[in-house]
Amino acid sequence: MRLITPAALLLAAAAAFQGAPPQQLAPLAVPPAVGSQACETNARRRTRRRGVLDDLAATAQDLLSKVSPAPAAYNASRVKPGNIVRCGAKAQNQSRVKGWTTNKPSVPGFVISSTGCGNDFNNYRTAKLRGDNERAVSILTTDVLGALNGEGWPVRVGDLGENLFVDGMRYDVFAIGRRFLFGKTAILEITEPIAPCAYLCTLPYLTPKWRCADFIRTLDRRRGWYAKVVATGPV
Repeated sequence: MRLITPAALLLAAAAAFQGAPPQQLAPLAVPPAVGSQACETNARRRTRRRGVLDDLAATAQDLLSKVSPAPAAYNASRVKPGNIVRCGAKAQNQSRVKGWTTNKPSVPGFVISSTGCGNDFNNYRTAKLRGDNERAVSILTTDVLGALNGEGWPVRVGDLGENLFVDGMRYDVFAIGRRFLFGKTAILEITEPIAPCAYLCTLPYLTPKWRCADFIRTLDRRRGWYAKVVATGPV
């Protein structure tokens, strides 16, 4: 038996490779150039497809709106009257002084007018908004305070800066554009929800800063409502 060394195998393989005919490589397929007209045509097709999808979505939404029941219309006669359980106001000489917080002290009552609630002073409304009537009065309901206390926040009445603290009416009864009678003659129209601000961090239980940041987040759309004065009167 003839033994073939590894070196001989390498030499034989090299010789066979050199003697083999060269293999032809197929050229890579190059896509044809796309002209500007073709690009524009493709773009129009995509636009038409998006338009069709938008039409389908609108049609589906319209069908769903017809099938699903519409929310009941707001009817003031079905809303049980509430009670003002507290009035709050802070004079200008009590604002932005040492130890100042957003809490408004309790007062026996005041006259509601386009300038606000009695001698209550709001620095932002006075300095930046020039006494805008759209934010003349702030309103909070007892269900919000109860929910916050239930979540572990030791919020007290007046801490959120409300002028009128109302019991017997839910927070969601109030909405932009709705009007309410306070007292015998004062009529207020809701203008906007009150946005939580960094001044709430002056409250002693909202330290350190991360705790105040958590409170501001959880208070979103729950701080209360601003209202403008349609008709004046005492409360």
